Amino acid sequence: MNDRKGRVMGEGPVLAVLFLLVLLFVLAMLAYVFRSPVTYNAGNSSIPLLNASPGCIPGVRMNCTNSLGCSGQKLCVESSWTECVTRRVCTPGQKGACHVNSCEMGYATCDSCGVYVNCTPR
Repeated sequence: MNDRKGRVMGEGPVLAVLFLLVLLFVLAMLAYVFRSPVTYNAGNSSIPLLNASPGCIPGVRMNCTNSLGCSGQKLCVESSWTECVTRRVCTPGQKGACHVNSCEMGYATCDSCGVYVNCTPR
């Protein structure tokens, strides 16, 4: 059936219902996306971030300096930073072999941070 202007009768309500169904689907998808918990993959496990503080994402490492002035890293665990952890490769005061250049050997001294410094020729 056609109306006086030549349009098919009943087309308007069908389009309105179709538009409403599409709108409901889009709203349902948005609600699902924004209600899902955000996770951060740290190693083998995913950690929920719903209660994480804004400046600390679990599993993230950050460079730091400890109270002795030694370089290290701290790790975010359960929304809090650990203490600055340094990696010692030697005992302070210890001497170790090193290369001064491609041919010459020398000795380096272990500093208070546990790192060899100042390679000097023999």
